[in-house]
Amino acid sequence: KWKFQEYKVVLSPFHPGMANRGNNVAVRWIYEDPEEQKRITAHEILMIHIWNIIDTNYPEAENDRGGIFWGLNEITTVMILGLEPNLNKLWTSEKQGTDNFLNNYPQLTDLKEELKQIYINKTSFSDYLTKAVNRIQAKS
Repeated sequence: KWKFQEYKVVLSPFHPGMANRGNNVAVRWIYEDPEEQKRITAHEILMIHIWNIIDTNYPEAENDRGGIFWGLNEITTVMILGLEPNLNKLWTSEKQGTDNFLNNYPQLTDLKEELKQIYINKTSFSDYLTKAVNRIQAKS
């Protein structure tokens, strides 16, 4: 269940994209072509939703000093938008799938591939999240 009925997208002349944890506001860069930024805008909104799920199920995420839950959220959002057929078809061909995302976070490259396999083999989102958190916590 989504925490908020409505999500706001603020256009910024400074920040290319940001999901505000705990509220319903995402930030996007004002100078990007609207068609090109659809997937990133969806990514930021979905991250807000995933933060609510993580914070509800993993209270330790509040003190995520090592960024493991942030990384989990970034990767999970990419997996949902790029691997779920009904969502993936919404994007232009260069924005489909998972390969062209999170390249700006090289520290997530290996984990992204591991979590991709967990996501593909999930029986439910809850199953994925449990296995992904266990995997991340085992690595840290």
